[in-house]
Amino acid sequence: MNYNESELFIPIKTMLIKMGYQVAAEVPIPGWNANCDLAAENNGITIAVEMKMSLTKHVIQQAYRNKMNANCAYAAISTTPKNLDVAQKHGIGIISVKNGISKIILKAEENDLSSRWYKHYAERFKNDIIRLSKLNNIGGYPQMKGEGPRIECQKRVDIYLKDNPNSTWREIYKNVPSHYCNSHSMAGAINK
Repeated sequence: MNYNESELFIPIKTMLIKMGYQVAAEVPIPGWNANCDLAAENNGITIAVEMKMSLTKHVIQQAYRNKMNANCAYAAISTTPKNLDVAQKHGIGIISVKNGISKIILKAEENDLSSRWYKHYAERFKNDIIRLSKLNNIGGYPQMKGEGPRIECQKRVDIYLKDNPNSTWREIYKNVPSHYCNSHSMAGAINK
C-alpha cells in the first residue's frame, strides 16, 4: 500500500517517540525559505525527515539541505526505494513505511554541527523542534486552499486578536504558537 505524505507522518512519529524523541511537523529550516516535513530532538540530537512518495533525487537534495541543521537527515518513503546508492553517498538515511509501520532501512550519517557556521543554525533548528513539538501538527499536509499549518495558525491568531485587537506582530508571534521562525515570516503569511 502506498501512502500520501501526510499518512507517513503518524507511523514515523510513533517510531521516533518510542525511541525517546520529541517530534514536530513543518519545522522552519534556518537560512532557507522552507520547512522540514518532520523533525525530532532527543538530548540535543536532531533528526530531519523529508516525506515523499518515492526516493527521487529531488527528495535526496531536500534531505541533504536539512543536513546543515540536523545531526541526521532522512528521506521517508512508502515505495520500494531506488537511488539508495545516491542517498548513501550523501549520508542520507532512508525510512520505509509499509502497512502503517516505519523502519529505518538505511542509517543516516551523523553530522558534526560543532563549527561556528552550523552551530548557530543547528541550535535554532533544535529549539524550534522543541517549541513546535507541543503543537499537534501533521507533517506533509497538503498546502491546499483552506488546509494546512498556515490555516491552523491563522485560527489561533484570530482567537488571540479577539482579546488583543491592537497587538503588534511581535506580540502575536510571542504569544501564539506557530511554525514560523520569526514575526516577519508570520506576518507575511497570516492575514490580520
